[in-house]
Amino acid sequence: MSDPIEGTARQDEDIPYEPEKEFLPSSLAALILSIASLLNMAFFGWIPAIIALNKAKAALEAAEGNPGMYTEQSISMAQAAKKMALIGLICGILGMFVTFFYYYWMITSSLNDYRGFHY
Repeated sequence: MSDPIEGTARQDEDIPYEPEKEFLPSSLAALILSIASLLNMAFFGWIPAIIALNKAKAALEAAEGNPGMYTEQSISMAQAAKKMALIGLICGILGMFVTFFYYYWMITSSLNDYRGFHY
């Protein structure tokens, strides 16, 4: 069909309209927090891991509730954040127990050394 003003064929008649997809909210924050939980897993990595799990869960629920609204890249970031946060949570809890038992062993072994000592 011709455009009456310009006299040329319109270029956009054959192209269907696709709305621009949005970036999934909280997926980037979940990814950053899950990386932070992996970097700090021996001490307090479980704290950002729990926050990242909650943010990733909320982001994935938003993506399931509105299919086709968010980019595939942001959905895969939320899925990766959930996996890394689970790994960070497990390693953080194990690291916390190892650290606790290490200090417990150090204190009890040092107390046992001084039990036989008399002034």
